[in-house]
Amino acid sequence: PVAYWEYRTSASGVWQNVPAAAPFSGVNTATLTINPVTTNLNGYQYRAVYSGACNGVDFSAAATLTVTPYVGTVSPTSAAICNGSVQQLSITNTLGDITLWTENFDALNPLPTGWVRKNNSDPLGPQEWQAGSPTDFPAFNGAAGSYLMALWSSTTTTGSGTISNWLFTPVTTFKNGDQFKFYTRTAPNSTWADRMEVRISSNGNSTDVGSSATSVGDFSSLILTINQTLVGSGYPQTWTEYTAIVSGVTGTVSGRAAFRYFVTDGGGNAPNSNVVGLDNVRFIQSGALATGTWTGPAGTIFTDAAATTAYTTGTPLNTVYVKPSALGINNYNVTVITPLCTANAVTIPVAVRKLPSAITASANKTICVAGNTYFKANVATDGSVSGLVWQVSTDNGASFTNVTNGGVYSGATTDSLVITGVPVSYNGYRYRLQALAAPCTGEVNSAAATLTVNPLPVLTVSANPYTAIYPGQTTTLAVASSTTVPANGYQWYRNGVAVAGATGNTLVVDVDGLGEYTVTANDANSCGNANTPSISITEAPNSILFIYPSPNSGQFQVRYYSQAGNSPLPRLLNIYDSKGSRVYSKQYNIAAPYARMDVDLSNLSAGIYHVELLDRTGNRIKTGRVLIQK
Repeated sequence: PVAYWEYRTSASGVWQNVPAAAPFSGVNTATLTINPVTTNLNGYQYRAVYSGACNGVDFSAAATLTVTPYVGTVSPTSAAICNGSVQQLSITNTLGDITLWTENFDALNPLPTGWVRKNNSDPLGPQEWQAGSPTDFPAFNGAAGSYLMALWSSTTTTGSGTISNWLFTPVTTFKNGDQFKFYTRTAPNSTWADRMEVRISSNGNSTDVGSSATSVGDFSSLILTINQTLVGSGYPQTWTEYTAIVSGVTGTVSGRAAFRYFVTDGGGNAPNSNVVGLDNVRFIQSGALATGTWTGPAGTIFTDAAATTAYTTGTPLNTVYVKPSALGINNYNVTVITPLCTANAVTIPVAVRKLPSAITASANKTICVAGNTYFKANVATDGSVSGLVWQVSTDNGASFTNVTNGGVYSGATTDSLVITGVPVSYNGYRYRLQALAAPCTGEVNSAAATLTVNPLPVLTVSANPYTAIYPGQTTTLAVASSTTVPANGYQWYRNGVAVAGATGNTLVVDVDGLGEYTVTANDANSCGNANTPSISITEAPNSILFIYPSPNSGQFQVRYYSQAGNSPLPRLLNIYDSKGSRVYSKQYNIAAPYARMDVDLSNLSAGIYHVELLDRTGNRIKTGRVLIQK
């Protein structure tokens, strides 16, 4: 049969022939190769098509290609350096872990090739590490007895001693991060305390652990302990996997790992020690670091920490050293490469910092209590800072602390500090702007500017000699301020309406000015009053019918205290001459006590006239006389 391949872009797409062009090869064979695989092929489906001599066609099942993008990772992901410094950039992707060897202890004579044992127990017992016993428990894998075990009889079988029974792996080349994985257990239902250590030596094929039960010789590096404090029943009673990770070595070294059955107060007549088994030991080499190609500002990438050897563009390297000279952000890019994948480029921003040469201080500010203001300082443009922060001194500049946003402050980390609703307690505070350029040491401070907070004037008002008056009387309102108010710095209000021209500290009020008086002030610091005091000037009850002026030229006014008992309103005013003839009659709508009733008799001759006040029903309320002179 003839074979060829078809594809579709999704499970619902239309099948098409795979083109005989990159990235495809083998399109007319039983094996289709795709190289390179790109993310745009994710989700594509492929099937093989077979056709025979009879024109019959058969299809394989569809296979879906899932493409997971390879993501490059670097350390650091971003950096900040002081001008003139060098920054290391490294790729952290690895090429995968590799299991270099596995030992299942299937062939024992008495140990597998390359394995070594040594019993340093005190007193020395009859048994070293030996083949496992299926009657105690079966192996983790393989034949029932295909594991190693160490027993309580590593030391005395009749008394108590210290067990230090060693088992060494073959010589292995390892580095930090490599792993020794294994399975271990003790007998089921064991109540005795067992312990095992994993130690490493970087001294080649050495098995030197000293000569005593407590010595460790070349194997001073402890990388794992199981049941360190010797807890009864603290050792796993089923096969359990452990991982001992190599650490503390420099570079790649040659050496061995050692499994040490280490139990104090163990033996045949002691509270500790029973049996430990060991199976399926593996050495896993951690993946090597990936490499990549680097780009960035010209002439700033190097291959050494001293930044003396220039990097050749396009050369795959795991680590480079950059020394940018331009202040601010310098972007470096790396494309991580593995044998199978090429990642999208990763950008690493490197900020170059430098302290500015100076900060111009803000002007001093003067405001009133509860007012708003701001301080602004100008930072020289010859630096690249990592941060700005305003500082405040409450002790006349002896010490400063950082300002934080909240309360009365905002903009604490900008070049403009805004202060709102300032209390009088902030009077005399000093403010300066500090610039930092981490990781550069030191800082630059502006000179301090002083905040002056003036208090608001507190006003008090009084009336002299009266707060209640009747026609013909006056009283003087006066205001006093806790701060200095310049001439004409006040404004009086009657019933909430400004009194025209009433800007002095006193105001004379007569019966036409009855009402509630308030006053405001704007003092010498342009601060408005903190309170708005008020005082009421009311009518004083009186039964007199007030007619004035008298004598007059015929024009005068009549007033009377309108109150309960002399209703109903309005009022009727009749005036009679000396003969008893009525010469004037008029109704007045009275809206307030002592409301003014104006009379004009200037067309009449001189003489004494009789005045009569009536309510609207004609009942006489009061009478009086007035003298008109010509």
